[in-house]
Amino acid sequence: MSVPRVVHASLFFHQCSLHMIICSSSSSKSLSSSSSSSGSCSSSRVSVVVVVVVVVVVVVVVVVVVVVVVVVVVVVVVVVAVVVVVVVVAAAAAATAVEVIVGVGIIVKKKKDQKKKKKKKRKKKKRKL
Repeated sequence: MSVPRVVHASLFFHQCSLHMIICSSSSSKSLSSSSSSSGSCSSSRVSVVVVVVVVVVVVVVVVVVVVVVVVVVVVVVVVVAVVVVVVVVAAAAAATAVEVIVGVGIIVKKKKDQKKKKKKKRKKKKRKL
């Protein structure tokens, strides 16, 4: 994935820049004063800064991962809801269509039966005459 590479590169950049800042500030202090450190950086300062940077980067990565997971869950819930609504609407439309077709078929059949009955009655009447 590209996220760990980006995080690693960002962490490395921050480490280098903070190390340079600390070293330059400590070397300028050592040049102005006659101390025994002779311009070398204190490892405890660098390690504290590195730990702080690592903690900040880890917190940012965790927050980003949580946000991504929440967004994915919301998208999945919305998609499932849309699918359920589409299925319910399609089922209702199909049921309505079946009712209409059956109802029209019954009406047509009744009309045909009525016409047949009328014809039979007319035929019977004619025969009697």
